[in-house]
Amino acid sequence: MKAYIQLIQERGLPWFINRSLYSVKIKAMNIAPPLEKLFEKSSPVVVRVNLFEVDTVQLKKKLIELPGEKKRKLVQEADEACVGKIKGFSSHDFDYGWPINWQLNPFTNKSADATKKWYRIPDFDSQRGDIKAIWEISRFSHFFLFARAFLLTEDDKYFKAFSAQLSDWLKQNPYSYGANFKCGQECALRMMSCLMIYPIFAARLSEKDTENVKELVSRCYRKIISNFNYAYKCQNNNHTLSELAGMIAGAWCTGDTQRLKWAYKTLDKVILKQFLADGGYIQQSFNYQRVAMQDIEAILRMSTVTRLDLSQESKYRILNSALQMYQCQDITGDMPNYGSNDGALIFPVTSCGYRDFTSSINTVYALLTGKRLYSEGDYDEELFWFGLDNDLPQEQVLRESKAFNETGLYTLRNNDCWLMVVAKKSINHMDQNHLDLWINGKNILCDSGTYSYADGLGRELFSTKAHNTVYCEEKEQINRIGAFAVYGQPKLKKVSWNPNSITTEIVFFSGYTHRRMVYLSGDGVKVRDEAQTTMKEHIHAKILFHTPFEVSIKNKHEVILENNNLLVTENLVKVYQTKRSLFYLHQEDMNCIEINMPNGQALTEFIINKGDK
Repeated sequence: MKAYIQLIQERGLPWFINRSLYSVKIKAMNIAPPLEKLFEKSSPVVVRVNLFEVDTVQLKKKLIELPGEKKRKLVQEADEACVGKIKGFSSHDFDYGWPINWQLNPFTNKSADATKKWYRIPDFDSQRGDIKAIWEISRFSHFFLFARAFLLTEDDKYFKAFSAQLSDWLKQNPYSYGANFKCGQECALRMMSCLMIYPIFAARLSEKDTENVKELVSRCYRKIISNFNYAYKCQNNNHTLSELAGMIAGAWCTGDTQRLKWAYKTLDKVILKQFLADGGYIQQSFNYQRVAMQDIEAILRMSTVTRLDLSQESKYRILNSALQMYQCQDITGDMPNYGSNDGALIFPVTSCGYRDFTSSINTVYALLTGKRLYSEGDYDEELFWFGLDNDLPQEQVLRESKAFNETGLYTLRNNDCWLMVVAKKSINHMDQNHLDLWINGKNILCDSGTYSYADGLGRELFSTKAHNTVYCEEKEQINRIGAFAVYGQPKLKKVSWNPNSITTEIVFFSGYTHRRMVYLSGDGVKVRDEAQTTMKEHIHAKILFHTPFEVSIKNKHEVILENNNLLVTENLVKVYQTKRSLFYLHQEDMNCIEINMPNGQALTEFIINKGDK
């Protein structure tokens, strides 16, 4: 009970009331299903679906210019998607069967019950497995494969696959039964994917095809407007943005001018709550920051048709968010695996990999400024999908050491390496004082990732000992309830930053204080750590550094890292194997370097080998 009281104190009474009302609503419908009619809106009548415009000539030209290997991969993946085989979470080969089983979890080969109402299907089920694996194919992200392969090859089989799968989905997913009507965000993404694909196939669509697109929009829009209060009042994250984007799309398609105006007005409020002035995003995750940015791409594109727009303050914060991601990005296009990572790439409209954040950063920046951040590349395809082209002037923005004080992210850079330190006023992950280190395009010290929100390994990777920080045995940085709720926020007592160093001091309510001083020089990085318990008891502390590369212990105080970079410490060192997750539900081995802190102090130095880049 004490934990819930503290959670309410930190989240606020309005959140508690709204969350409780939603729980009461779900329980009431389970007890008396006819009560669902009290909460459901009537089926909206869709009158138009030509919301997105795409320059197919320029897009086709861009696709033809792709390297041969990328074109072959695109066609291969589109062919597999024609028979229900897709890349789940950008990494797994998922087979949903043929005909497609839209309720299947390919990991467990168990299905949700399509005859049950959505509120009778649990989020987490030990037998069925993670519900996100069921949702993956019904996001219709693979429809972009059909559209891109069709433009590249002019083969009608991709249009036929789009038509047949949409028709089958509607037959197998009546409103509001099964897992695919459980989440309003899933409905929003499904709807927008279909509307974005529509102009590619418009010339070939039969009257029945068009009616199917309208029916999909109607069902998805109905789910959003019937349950939006939960996303708005209880979640306040990327779900809210996605559902507002879906609401804008649905309101325009149904000619609902009143709700369309309300959605834009509400959207401005949500952006001001979710995006900090320095660009930070509320979910403290680069993965979810990109999800939010792609939602914004769709919203900005739709504004050219709806004739309604975001406020200047909203645009200012979104622009700063793009610039923050740019400053926290490696030259490879990758970013630290910071915060929750569910593998989401909601609009996969380029041939760039999931770990390359360039296309979304570039497109948002271009939509807001009319300029590009990067030189031309394959990632420019995303510009075409959102109404731009690659004939844009390039803005010369230097990546340099930066302090994002509101967000709690701090970077230090020189010619050979860069690093990021996490020091926030409140945390969603146990990553306070985490250090991410990149040397010559390689993530030498990394975050462990997420794996799954419904799995034991996921809970382990969420913990303090999965990050590059001090770990005091049996003392976590924050407390957790369920899969997402956290309480017991630490106190950020000190942050002092300059372009060559950062010093932090953080007090954790579990009973210890961690001071970290990081210095960047031309030769490498020095890290001085101090830890002490607030109760003056004997401290059992250690520093943990995680690396995806092979390491070898040179002696008790030195470890050789990738490319002969060297870790040197005055304390005893040991190395053991652990796990990380770069993609949702994907795990791989990595090494953890553990440095003992018998007196609560340690100095660690990373010496860069400049002769082996």
